[in-house]
Amino acid sequence: MSKFNFKYDSIKKVKNLLEKKVQKEIAFIDLEIDRNIYEREKLILEAAENIKNRISNKVSELKAVENYKRSLEKKIEIIQKQIAELEKQKEDKMKELIEKSKENKIFQTLEEAHLENFKHEENLKDEGKINEIATQKFIRNKG
Repeated sequence: MSKFNFKYDSIKKVKNLLEKKVQKEIAFIDLEIDRNIYEREKLILEAAENIKNRISNKVSELKAVENYKRSLEKKIEIIQKQIAELEKQKEDKMKELIEKSKENKIFQTLEEAHLENFKHEENLKDEGKINEIATQKFIRNKG
């Protein structure tokens, strides 16, 4: 019996590599989102802590505290925008991953169909050989 060779195997391998690349990109985006969320939470805690400390020190520093609070709020807003942008990138990559997965599934189904056809052809060849052997044996036993 001969060996099955899927004629689109190289394309299938490339599609698998592209799918894995997108998965890695999604993982990287997730890490960036987590890092930004951590940074945002850190700034929120820092703002609360500093405001609490400054208010307790002097009431005259209230204006400085307000300015500091506004600057921290701006930083938090910037981080929120970064998180939203990363979420959008992640959504786009997820759509791309779905497409890559569909492409891989198509090639997997195609390979299965080709393998089934290959097996069928091999069975027909084997059947022909068995029939030929049986005919020769019948002829020898008859004569």
